[in-house]
Formats: sequence, C-alpha cells, structure tokens
Amino acid sequence: MAVRCPLVEDSFSRLASQSNVYGLAALEGGEGPGGLLAAALKGKVIYFRYHDLRQRLRPVARELQFTYIPESCLNLELQFTPFQLCHAEVCIGDKPETVFLLSGNDPSVHLYKENEGSHQFEEQPVQHLFPELQDLPSNILWLDVCNIPGTGQRITAFGCQSGYVRVARVDQASRAVLQSWSIQQDGPISKVLVFPLPSELGAGTVQDGDAIAAQGYSVLVTSTIELSVVYRDVLTSGLGDQLILPASDQYDSVLCALVTDVDFDGAREILLGTYGQELLCYKYTSAAGNPPGEFRLLWTRRFPSPLLSMIYTDLTADGLCELAVVCLKGLHVLQLGTDSPVHPGAASGGSGAPSPTQGGGRVTRPWKMMPKMMPASPGLDSGETATGLDVPQPVAPPHLANKRVPGILPPALASLVNASGGQESSSGAGGGTGHGRWPNHGAGTAEGGPQTCC
Repeated sequence: MAVRCPLVEDSFSRLASQSNVYGLAALEGGEGPGGLLAAALKGKVIYFRYHDLRQRLRPVARELQFTYIPESCLNLELQFTPFQLCHAEVCIGDKPETVFLLSGNDPSVHLYKENEGSHQFEEQPVQHLFPELQDLPSNILWLDVCNIPGTGQRITAFGCQSGYVRVARVDQASRAVLQSWSIQQDGPISKVLVFPLPSELGAGTVQDGDAIAAQGYSVLVTSTIELSVVYRDVLTSGLGDQLILPASDQYDSVLCALVTDVDFDGAREILLGTYGQELLCYKYTSAAGNPPGEFRLLWTRRFPSPLLSMIYTDLTADGLCELAVVCLKGLHVLQLGTDSPVHPGAASGGSGAPSPTQGGGRVTRPWKMMPKMMPASPGLDSGETATGLDVPQPVAPPHLANKRVPGILPPALASLVNASGGQESSSGAGGGTGHGRWPNHGAGTAEGGPQTCC
C-alpha cells in the first residue's frame, strides 16, 4: 500500500526563464550552508542558497553574473550539438585525474583532459581512456561512470536516443573492456544510473569467485515512452535480470531520476521526476531468505509543473540533506516533514539518523549546526529574492558536530558554464531538440551554428 509522501516543501524560488534546465549542480559551502546552481534558457544561471538574515535562515535566489568568471576561462568552440557534459576520475599511471566527457550529435563522446604544460583542457581521443565509448549507434543522452572502490575497475553505462543501452566493465590500468552488455529498447533513454542494491543480492551466486561481482551493482534505466527498469546485479547477470518499476510509464516521460535515501532508514530509494508533474518514489523489498525481490511504488507527490532536474544535498549545513527539484516554473526545496514515518531506530534514538522533532508544520532540527556561519546581512543584494520561514539554530550535539555531506566536485560548475555558453552562442530559440516524445529535454540545445563550451 502506498504511503503519503514524507517530504514537505520548505521554499520555492521562481526562475526567470521557465523552460529547459541545462544543468543543476551543488556547491559545497565550506563551514556554512551549501548552494545550488541552476542553468536555464538563454544563458541564465541562478544561484540559490540559504542566508543567515537577522539570525534566521532564509532561502535566497539570484542570477549569477558571469562577469565574475576569471578571464583565463577556456572557451572551446564546438562543431556539434552537445547533449550531456559530465566528469570522471581516471588514473593515469599512479596519478588520479579528472576528465570531462561531452556527448554530442556526431554521434560520439568527446574527452577533454588538462595539458600539464599549458594547464589548459584539450580534446583528446576518447578511446585512449574510455575504449567502451567507441562505435556508438546513436546519440548518447545520458552517461554514468562508476569507479568500483579498491579494485582499479569501473562500470560505464549509457543510454541513447535510439533506445540503445550499453553497460561495460573496464580495467582502468590496462584500458581493457572486461565485459560488455547491450540491449535495445523502444524509445529514447532519459537517464542511466549505476548503483548498489542490498548486498545479499550478490552474496548468493558469485561466478568464478569474483568478489567484485558480489558487490551487487545494478543499473537504473529510464525511458521516455516505456516503463523504467532496473537491471539487477549486472556484473553477474548482465542485462538479463530485469526489475520493472510499476506505473512508471503512467505520468508521461521520465525526465530525471535519483537513487538516494530520502527517509533516513538506511536503504536507498529510487526517485523519478516526470513531465506529467509527478515525483515517484520506489522502494526495494525482498522476503527473508529470498533475495530476488521487487520494487514497489512507495509514494507519489504532485507538482505544479513538469519536473526537469533534481539533486539531493545538504543546503542548511545541519548534516541532513534536502531534495531540490527544478520544475518548469521554478526551484522547490523539500525536507523531511514533522509527522513523517522514519526508521524505528532513528525515531528511538538508535543507530539510525536522528529523528526530526515537530515545530510549526515543518522539521525543526535541534542538531542544527552553523559553525562560523556568514554574518547576518542587513538586507539582500540587488536582484535577490527571499522566501521561506524561520529555522531555529540550536547547537549541534557531538555525534553530528563533524558530519558533512560532500558536495559535487568543482567540475560541476564547468558543466553549468558549458550549458549556458552553448545557449548564448546557438542560433535557435526555444532550447530543445525534441527527441520523440521527450518534451523539453534538459540537455539539448538548438541546432545550427557552432556551440561554445567553457
């Protein structure tokens, strides 16, 4: 039986450009609250964060002026339409490096790596570091690279405009593709995510003593016209063990997805954001002694406009994350509600996360930590708007005093710069390439003319 959504809306900030969202990234706040960058149509980038105004936390959103970007910022002219820009960690010798991967309508993936001599990012052949990204049958709409800790291996998964999906296991030292699986679906693939399911899935059968395969990595694949699915334990079963997310095709196209623990019970949920204005939450369940389980629709939440992008990050520096959802009309920030069901261990003060206490219809977090927070401002900067209610700020207890939720690496900012720059230099208007039934695709840009990547 479906339960009520445990999340309540903390704030809403309108976006001046009510159209495609080309990027959403979290910024680490140091010792204070973190922030969000949302890149929208016509190069507008909105900076959102909670400010300490007159000893009250208030959400503030303003347009970020790119005049603050250093003049040394590298501009790359693109001769193709970009779809998705992401970054990945690779090991070159014994040295870890960050590279950028940009998919385009060539169709191919372009790799950008820093030149140690000039300290500039330059395009290099993708097959040298990512041999699994060669011979693409269609435009890649989403790519996910997951390094397996302590193994020197990675899982790369991507989905294409044609519905083609490929998953590969790669040895990073030798650049050899150890295993590869592919499948053809009926419609464009909107999201592909690699994540671990509960450990008992990989504990039952391990092929040839493969301890890495026993870790139980699975792949979420969302589609624009058909049911979203999870391919379970891909390193052992390939793409042969499929779990369906029920009713995921009943709310128009799925445009965004997350795999994270939103109710603090220690198990991850799958969140799907749809063009039909619904947020869907799925929970994995399995009977004792019977690892093959299923995903059930746990709850849904209605929004006033289509969901385009979302991220789960700590915006208030209290050690707990908020869910930020960008819709067609603006940015919604959700947090756990006061009467939300939480894990019994958390509610009773056990090993789980601390349970929220009631206060004014929203979460009052008594472990709120704000060490060396920015000084209270007498007012807002020009162009800023503030909405929301007051949030108490008591002192943090010892068990949460050092807890921090890591932010996205700095390359996330470059992703937004790329997205906004590409729009400013494109010759079209309206912002979407429109792939089949995928309206307002969040990574597309207008056709025609060179694009700009920063």
